[in-house]
Amino acid sequence: MERQVSGRRDLRVTGTGSTSGGTYQNVRLVGEGSVDGHLECQKFRAIGTFQCKGDVHAEHLRVVGTVDVDGTLYGGRTRITGELSTTGDCSADVLEVRGTLRVGGLVNADRVDIRLYGPARCTDIGGGVIRIRPSLKFRSSDKGLSAETIEGDEVHLRDARVQVVRGKRVWIGPGCEIGRVEYTDELHEAMGASITESQRV
Repeated sequence: MERQVSGRRDLRVTGTGSTSGGTYQNVRLVGEGSVDGHLECQKFRAIGTFQCKGDVHAEHLRVVGTVDVDGTLYGGRTRITGELSTTGDCSADVLEVRGTLRVGGLVNADRVDIRLYGPARCTDIGGGVIRIRPSLKFRSSDKGLSAETIEGDEVHLRDARVQVVRGKRVWIGPGCEIGRVEYTDELHEAMGASITESQRV
């Protein structure tokens, strides 16, 4: 169902539905929906399962459920409760994830706040303040987050396996396995963490 608002249409899907890509004002999905093509909107809200065969650009994006993007995702303020998957980059002003994520490219945000409910995989993560830690329901058998590089002003990690971590202030918590840490101001290594090598630069 589409509705015209301020020169842009609103898009609402309830139940099961699909549509072509386009530019909308507000997009709301309750149930299971798919978009064939690029999607651009001001606000995106979904409860259920959302798939997009193309890029997604939203100034405000909130999903409770599963979002699967065959392309890149940009959300000015993005909050995912559930599962996030993209084949390309994921960029935001603020990115909050409560669940799991698989990002084929770069995760980039001024603030990255990820609380894991299962294993996660990203190629690279960059930002201002980066916090990645397990939820209270995180099982010890889960592998946590895997990434090649993480770089930010402040980096706080738990249960992460990363080849290289760079930052001004870096906290490496329990369950972490880090190949190399490069820092300018502070490095804190907790008991139960493993750092192969570190260097102040």
